Amino acid sequence: MRVRLVRENSAMKAQHVAVIVVAVLIPIVLGLVWFFPQEDTARAATFPEQCLKDGNMWHNMRPMRNGTELPGDAAPGCMTANGLHHFLDYEEYKAAMNPPDSSVALTLGENTPRAGVETVLTFAITAEDQVPELYLDHDRYLHVIAISKDMSFFKHVHPEDTTDSLADDVRAGTFKVPIVFPAAGTYVIAVDYAYQLKHRSQTFILDVEGEKSLGTLKQYPQTYTDGDLSVALEYSSAIAGEPTTLLFTATENNEPITDMKPYLAAAMHIAVVKDDLSSFMHVHGEVHTPESPKTVSASHVHAPPPSSFGPTVEGHVTFPEPGVYALFTEFARPEGVVRPVFTIRVD
Repeated sequence: MRVRLVRENSAMKAQHVAVIVVAVLIPIVLGLVWFFPQEDTARAATFPEQCLKDGNMWHNMRPMRNGTELPGDAAPGCMTANGLHHFLDYEEYKAAMNPPDSSVALTLGENTPRAGVETVLTFAITAEDQVPELYLDHDRYLHVIAISKDMSFFKHVHPEDTTDSLADDVRAGTFKVPIVFPAAGTYVIAVDYAYQLKHRSQTFILDVEGEKSLGTLKQYPQTYTDGDLSVALEYSSAIAGEPTTLLFTATENNEPITDMKPYLAAAMHIAVVKDDLSSFMHVHGEVHTPESPKTVSASHVHAPPPSSFGPTVEGHVTFPEPGVYALFTEFARPEGVVRPVFTIRVD
């Protein structure tokens, strides 16, 4: 009997242990089942939220890069504000928004740049010893801006303007841009490009030899005139370190013009350079209408302006330090590109 009771007690204990184990495991299993779907749902919810927060759009369509659809079915995803890229995967989108560091190397060949003679500038872009994946940035893969120290010379060019091998250049990350500098002296060379969704800018100081030299610093008025065309610059104040809103208003024969056109996917291109060439920025003007609302994009990508607009374009600049700056602007009209220049003093 004693042996039997011990066996019965052992069996009862085993049953009790089993009940306890089941009681403990069920909540754990149910918690895991609940947690992972909730985590997936949370992850899915953050993608559209982050997309919209970055100033982009949430759409249902096939994946796209640089305006070209990729293989795959249509699905909800993040389209960049310029309409050129559509991401279906959140991790891929985050990686494109924050790619690794990259740099540009400028080489000039064997000859020293001379005034009046074509100089071929060669730019090589690398990231972690590899060629970065470049995206179109305002209709071009590379923007090259050259400005003389006396502010008399301005050039905004692109490899696409002269090359016959753009696809090969993009794959190699190497681009050639020919420029003829008008006089001997110092120039700033600025390079803008997009490494995936991250806008990158780099500047170089270039000394040009020659007999004819640059002149003294050129100052420009607050109103640009060319025949019957007038463009006025207005701003309330310009203080270093604080955002400055610039208003450019164009008239012709004292009448507001409304036939301004997008130029390189922007209402206006604005190159901002300090008189000693120590600071350079390339920003873009905006047009705010019901068809083109005011948005802010975290990736330097913005919605294209309307097909026609005017007379006012709005720009936003934060000047890094006090001093004198030149604003080289560009906008288009049916008859061509207009390039007003202004001088602004920053306190």
